[in-house]
Amino acid sequence: MMTTLKENKILVGPTGDFPTINMAIDNLKKQGIVTDRSKVIIELQQDFIMKEQVHVDSTDLGWITITSIKSPVLIDRKSITKVLIESRKPAFYGSNGAVLPKIGCQFRYTDGSERGTDGITVAHGSKVQLLPLSGVDNADRGLGAYYNSEAYCYMEGLTEGGAGKGAGTIKGVSFQNCTNRAFMATYGSSIKCARAQLQNCKGDNAVYVIWMSTADIYQSNISNSLGTAVHARDGSWINARETNVEGSNRGYHALHNGKINARYDSTIWSGNGARNCKEYAVLASYNSTIDASRLPVDGSNVGVHASNASSISFIDNATATNCKRGIHATGASLIDCRGVNASDCQEVGILAEGASKVEASNALAKDCGKYGIAAYGGSEINAEESDVSGSAEGITAQKSSKINAKNANALSCTKAVVAFEQGIVNASYMTGSGTPAYQCGRGSIITASHATGSLSKSKNAITVDGIIFA
Repeated sequence: MMTTLKENKILVGPTGDFPTINMAIDNLKKQGIVTDRSKVIIELQQDFIMKEQVHVDSTDLGWITITSIKSPVLIDRKSITKVLIESRKPAFYGSNGAVLPKIGCQFRYTDGSERGTDGITVAHGSKVQLLPLSGVDNADRGLGAYYNSEAYCYMEGLTEGGAGKGAGTIKGVSFQNCTNRAFMATYGSSIKCARAQLQNCKGDNAVYVIWMSTADIYQSNISNSLGTAVHARDGSWINARETNVEGSNRGYHALHNGKINARYDSTIWSGNGARNCKEYAVLASYNSTIDASRLPVDGSNVGVHASNASSISFIDNATATNCKRGIHATGASLIDCRGVNASDCQEVGILAEGASKVEASNALAKDCGKYGIAAYGGSEINAEESDVSGSAEGITAQKSSKINAKNANALSCTKAVVAFEQGIVNASYMTGSGTPAYQCGRGSIITASHATGSLSKSKNAITVDGIIFA
């Protein structure tokens, strides 16, 4: 039976015009409204429970908006049974150039866990627009965009006023408590959902962007992820500026030429940044890049780690205190952490090894358990005017590494400077302590002119241990 629209609104539910969303959509198609591009609302009634899968194939239904009277709208997990794409069973699915109806309300799966019971998926050149305060909580995988597809949330005023202030305090979409992944974009797809609420994801990645895909999750909350909160890999890019990933296992991970903007500012959205991550707060590996300027990673196991020719910017008063290792560059990588505070680390504040470079001028690496600042294996660190006071060994350069520690403070250290196995340290104008304060061995060089503290050998004398210029 065909129902005539009243005020371009269809009521769906046991007491509405139609009992299901699919029946309402079929009715609209029969009326030919699709050719008129009229704006139509499907309103889910108070007593509606979703027990169907909405699959739109090769059709533009973007002129329809699905809203609800109550929030959230329950989805009966046991009713979502049909595999629509690659073992996945999404509640909403757009395929082959389709445009799904606009999602304008919040859904939530009923209790239980079923592999593949996803929220919203678009694939093969399809698209979906979500409105603020919509989404699907408790899904297996929340929102997926595959094979040149797009999902986005339009938030009025977000681009006005700077720092998102034009959008006020409105939150974006919600895909919380996912058991697999909250967002996934793959094969040239994009997800653009600022201020997304993606907390407590239990999968391997909360936001997973792979194979030349992109995501903009500006000012989102992805805290307490069981795996990695934000993961970009294989040439993909993620904007996660002012986003909260605290308490996750891994905060940010860029892999295989991935790129992440993780810049931090203290806003109502950014929370504690990447503090207290259980494994890594910031990890760039295999020729990847992360901008983590101003980001706090305090209390994490490893604060910032770059490996295999990757680079990380960790400047502008970023902090990595009370970590096991604060800053760690390895495998010909580069970390810029000028002015960083990496104090109170259990092992080492700042470490470079494997032909890596670290820019750590004016850094703090105080009261660290083993080393304040250390370089190994042909690495280089600029630690000019740094403060490593109270660390067990303040400045350590070993195995053909170089450290510039001019004007550094290494008071209250067991040893201020150690150069070993052709290590080179510029310790001129340093303030050091220890017995001895400056120690070289196996052909190393320390320049300690105008420095304070005792020497392990006579100054300016060449021996098998090397030389200390003073």
